[in-house]
Amino acid sequence: MNLVAEIGINHHGDEKYTLDYVDKLINTKIDAITIQFRDPQFYKKYKKFILDDSLYGLISSKVKSKKKLFGVALKDPNKIDFFEKINVDFYKVIENDLKNEELMERIFKSNAKKIYLSTGMSDADEIKGVLNKYKNIDKKRIILIHTTLSNKISKVNLESIRFMKEKFLMQVAYGSHCEDYKSILISVGYLPESIFFYVKGDKFEKHPDDEYAIDLDFVDKLISEVNHSQLSIGDYSKKKIFDIIPEQSVEKL
Repeated sequence: MNLVAEIGINHHGDEKYTLDYVDKLINTKIDAITIQFRDPQFYKKYKKFILDDSLYGLISSKVKSKKKLFGVALKDPNKIDFFEKINVDFYKVIENDLKNEELMERIFKSNAKKIYLSTGMSDADEIKGVLNKYKNIDKKRIILIHTTLSNKISKVNLESIRFMKEKFLMQVAYGSHCEDYKSILISVGYLPESIFFYVKGDKFEKHPDDEYAIDLDFVDKLISEVNHSQLSIGDYSKKKIFDIIPEQSVEKL
């Protein structure tokens, strides 16, 4: 199970702030880091979020120097050639872009080791339609991501992870948009291929993904809690499991 920290656009277009994120994250036990590259229409409206191309190359180098994976949540198909040149390890398709044929086709032709498809805006029939449409792709490198558009824990519906695994016979990751980080710990029991969660620093009072982002200073603690939670999973069997109570403990009872 990979743990993926998503900067998204929580960098506010501030290059120093972006590198602060990266420098802190690569010194945690995170497995991978993602950043978003939005579509031209978005950047027309929100120019302040634009980062120079050279920064992405620097980020890729920094992340890989620590033997971690670098991914891009990409909405602009015209940037795929650029990201191929800086050797991104994986792409993430977000929002309703399962319907973006140009983006999907070009990402499927990329050299990325893995391609994550966010399903937060799709139901089972829509997902099936997409998979049937691109039936010639190598499904071994395609991972579905279960997420929801609500940040309420009552709407997380982690059972969808199990449903999609059984329905599509594919690996499924969990993308947390929940304001309660404990949903991440609970998701461990569903054995997601990866867990994606947004992160935020403290330079700005508000961030685009503020409500469900994890504070940078809490990332190591979260990873520790996830790893501890995994100890409870065990294996697919039923056998006698018991601990011998030490003699000293018995005396204290």
